[in-house]
Amino acid sequence: MSVAEANEKLSLGMYVHLREGDAAKNVAALSKIVNDLTAARCCFCMDDRHADSRVCEGSIDHCIRVAVQSGMSLELALRLATLSAAECFGLADRGMIAPGRLADFCVLQDGPEFCISSVYKRGVLASSIPKPGPAGSCICPPFSCRIPIKEELALPTGNLRVIGLVSGEIITEALESSKAGSVHKVVSVDRYRSEGFGVDLVKGFSFVKGAVAASISHDAHNIIAAGVTDEEIILAVTAVKDSGGGMAVVCDGIITVLPLPCGGLMTPLSYEDLLDQIDELAERLQATGASPAAFMNLSFLSLTVIPHLRITPRGLFDGDTFKDVPILFE
Repeated sequence: MSVAEANEKLSLGMYVHLREGDAAKNVAALSKIVNDLTAARCCFCMDDRHADSRVCEGSIDHCIRVAVQSGMSLELALRLATLSAAECFGLADRGMIAPGRLADFCVLQDGPEFCISSVYKRGVLASSIPKPGPAGSCICPPFSCRIPIKEELALPTGNLRVIGLVSGEIITEALESSKAGSVHKVVSVDRYRSEGFGVDLVKGFSFVKGAVAASISHDAHNIIAAGVTDEEIILAVTAVKDSGGGMAVVCDGIITVLPLPCGGLMTPLSYEDLLDQIDELAERLQATGASPAAFMNLSFLSLTVIPHLRITPRGLFDGDTFKDVPILFE
């Protein structure tokens, strides 16, 4: 979202959410729209962020630090993180320390940085609240997708439409293969039926080798994959299917999978155990040459409500005309 678009939304009485996710980052850019008059209609947002990022950098507290570093006053940043967010969602019982409100608050460490010392929930120190026991097993219907074969991933010859990733954004560019430069194939496989997959080209992953695939693919959460060779893409898709959902990296003949057995989206593991698997997956991802945000970028490539080009099991989708379009320019 640009500053101009954010100001337009504010002028129409809308709320503006400043987000600092793994792929979409606009807190720094949009901090300049926040002032004493607009702060009540602005709040921070922390979605589409991996567990390791939350543990290493933080959540809403990370937004506060980025905003202050970008010139926003600490007082306004705290307003966005607390009262503004509570009012946005109609939570009249929280958002400030006052009579009649829930005693949800944090105590800060001394120093110029916004660093949390302790957290209280309804007046109780959060670290003293017993943690729930180990999670049970997840029930997820088996993936019914048909894995494409190499011949089915062949693209027509000619000038093709290309999905262009935009750094720090979830929008994409509509490019042409004759002008795009280095591109890779991207595949969206229908996980619910034994038919259907779309193939296109994408620019911006910076793969040197290998492929990635995941069952986190907004909003239908089909299996989506991208990579250097058809064989590696097929291996990555197969690994996700065989795991009942997850995130997979194929590189140098090694297949690394982070299983997500709860609907292909979540894991019953504790975050401590999950971080070990994320670290292993990140190490293999780095070996492909792709950016650390590759999985998050991949997950948005099927989100058809966001301009401009997207990929679905039906094929290429134009978010401006809101209809399927052929990959080949006519």
